[in-house]
Amino acid sequence: MDESCSSKPRSRNLKMDFASNTSESILRFRDLGFELQDSSNFRFLQDVSFVGAKMMRSWIRFVVVSLVLTVPLQAQVDPYWSTFSIIAFDPATGMAGIAISSSTWTEHASDILTPGISPGVGIIVSQAAVLPRNYARGVQLLKDGKSAREVIEILKNEDPAFQTRQIAVVDSQGRSEVFSGQENMTWAGNRSGPYFSAQGNTLVNAATVPAMSEAFISAAGKPLADRLMAALVAGNRAGGDARGKQFATLQVMRKGPDGNPVNDVVFDIADSPDPVAELDRLFRIHKVSQDLTQIRELQRSGKTTEAIRLAEDALGRLQDHRRQPFESVNTALAMLHYQAGNREKAKQFMKTAAAVLPIHRTLFERRARNDEVAKRMLADADLIQFVYGK
Repeated sequence: MDESCSSKPRSRNLKMDFASNTSESILRFRDLGFELQDSSNFRFLQDVSFVGAKMMRSWIRFVVVSLVLTVPLQAQVDPYWSTFSIIAFDPATGMAGIAISSSTWTEHASDILTPGISPGVGIIVSQAAVLPRNYARGVQLLKDGKSAREVIEILKNEDPAFQTRQIAVVDSQGRSEVFSGQENMTWAGNRSGPYFSAQGNTLVNAATVPAMSEAFISAAGKPLADRLMAALVAGNRAGGDARGKQFATLQVMRKGPDGNPVNDVVFDIADSPDPVAELDRLFRIHKVSQDLTQIRELQRSGKTTEAIRLAEDALGRLQDHRRQPFESVNTALAMLHYQAGNREKAKQFMKTAAAVLPIHRTLFERRARNDEVAKRMLADADLIQFVYGK
């Protein structure tokens, strides 16, 4: 499905205050963690006459909470998220994931998104005016065999405030469906394809979402997390959120040994002036850490040239980062070059590694207990003098 839509900007104030005749008795629903679509059920509270604000506040809180719990679940909404995101399903691995950015500060966003990610089944994301129950409800419908389009229709019929939402679903058959309500702020729309959907609302321009889609498609053949990250970076560069930058997350889930979903990749940037750039930086470091495992496997297999090529590429991707895994990659390159007979290069990489890790020699001596290359390097007096100075 390939659809774009936009709507006129509309302002929604979901925060409701009820005041008594004293300022201390102001009750804010958001402070209680509730957001209501319609305040009519509580209008009577405005007419309540208080005899003692401090004594009555707890009573009012009890009444309000009790009434909130009687309101149908679909009438409760979370704060407005102006957002751009991409969701995708990998048919080869069964993994499902999302990359998302917003101007809204969101702590532990992955905890909110996790119920909507189901490896082997599909994925759903809800943004604009978020209704958290849509995540678990949508996944359950997918598990029941409903298509992406059917999931959207069912959620729409269950939710009287559906026009405030932007919801995207991708099922395990690669079908995608997106709904952008009339109350989404412009620019709002989506660009979808087989096994993925990119969408956003309250965006700077109409270029953000197509840029995400094109980047995702261009990264075909790479791991799902890499494709999602590339898409988010492209969307951010093309325009992004009209309200600014503050939050970003990347989450990919796979089936664990017991069949239950487990995180393959999860990063949250809760408060940053450039959250997508910071997310991309952390993801690159994560990828280098993963590369180290492959580098060691190549070394053990005698594929020294391939290991050196991968390690040098990994080092380049760290850019200005000088903490781990910077030391580990330099030490690996020192050992690989020494093994390949490139002693001078080995000395330079080893010295760089030792300069950023004060206890490098102690750790390297421990490694030499079970590594013949490290043992030979420690026995090389000239190399040790050059690296450690004694």
